[in-house]
Formats: sequence, C-alpha cells, structure tokens
Amino acid sequence: MRRTPLLACLLLLAAAPAAADRDLRTDRTEIAVTGATRVHIEVPVGEVEVRSVRGDTLRTSMTVRCGNLSRRCRERAEPIRLQTRREGSTLVLDVAGFPRSTSNGSPSVRLAVMLPERLGLQVELGVGEATIRDVAADVRLEVGVGEARVRVPREAVRSVSIEVGVGEADLRPKPPRTSRAGFLFLGNDVRWDDGPGHASVDIEVGVGEGRVELE
Repeated sequence: MRRTPLLACLLLLAAAPAAADRDLRTDRTEIAVTGATRVHIEVPVGEVEVRSVRGDTLRTSMTVRCGNLSRRCRERAEPIRLQTRREGSTLVLDVAGFPRSTSNGSPSVRLAVMLPERLGLQVELGVGEATIRDVAADVRLEVGVGEARVRVPREAVRSVSIEVGVGEADLRPKPPRTSRAGFLFLGNDVRWDDGPGHASVDIEVGVGEGRVELE
C-alpha cells in the first residue's frame, strides 16, 4: 500500500465511523478453506477483528451500521454485502456495495473473522480500526486512516515491520536489535528481524497508529 497523502487522509478522517453507530443487521457465514493458504480481506470503512482458531472452517460475522438511523443512511447501507471468491490458493473476503462518497452518518461495518490457524492473512482497510490476534502465520495489514493492532505469539514471529506516515508506530515489548526511524509523528518506522519463528508481520498506516504486541 502506498502511503496516503496527508490531505487525502484528513478528508477520509471525516468519514470515520462514529462512536454512536447503530446496528442495522448482522450477516454470518461459514466457509470451507480446503486448499487455501491465505485469506485476503478488503473493507472500505469500519472495524475488522480477526482471531485465529483451530479447524478448517472460516467463520464471519458482519454487522452493518449507521451513524444515525436516517432514511438516507439506511438506503445507502442496504446494498452492502460480504462477497467471497477464490483466487488460486487465496480466499478473498470483499465488503462490497459501499456508497462512493461518505460522510458522518454514512454506513460502516464491523467484520469479525475466525481464521483457521494455518492460514496467512492480508487485510486492507480504508478507514477505521483493525485488530488481529493470535495469528501465527504471515500477516500483512494496511490501513489508510485509523488504527492497526496485531497481537501475536513471539515464538511464531521471524520479523516485524511497522510503517506509519503520520502518527505512532510501536512494538511491545521492544526486543533487542529493534531499529526505529522517524521524526516526532512523521514517517515512523519500526523494524525487527531477529525472531525465533517463521512468520512475518507487516503493518502500513497512512495516518493513525500501528502497534504490534509480542506475547
């Protein structure tokens, strides 16, 4: 993901989901992941939470929300659906149907994914918050505006890279041989490549916060 220009990020920030969002509906799915090695999630606006679980079935729960219950927001939220497709060994989860223009009070989603533990993960989120927990395979997380948090078992990780255009980048606890670059809140990069495991964790945030916690 190319770093989002500051002006574009500030404009997107106005579209971030409000704290008082109200739920319209919740859709749930179960997907067999036989033959898949990776899951790629694409969400324009909202919250994404991914947890690692045992088994070969991926489960999702997607709640569509409105910042208010105006008729306009409900109408704009109606087409939003979670679409799935296979691209080779990658299972793609794409939240489609969002309006092209967004503002305060526009729809957003909260997508929760139970990810089979053997699968790698890539998440692309335009505006919002993404949280990933306990995934021991490769993780790539891209957020335009918002917060990206990854909590992973230290013994599974080989390397960590956190790049934040404007905001904070943090790796906790800070292992030996960790490198850091940046000035104040601009161009913050944190890198570590001396882990005992095999997985890589890569985070890119345009404006906001990127954090990795090693457990």
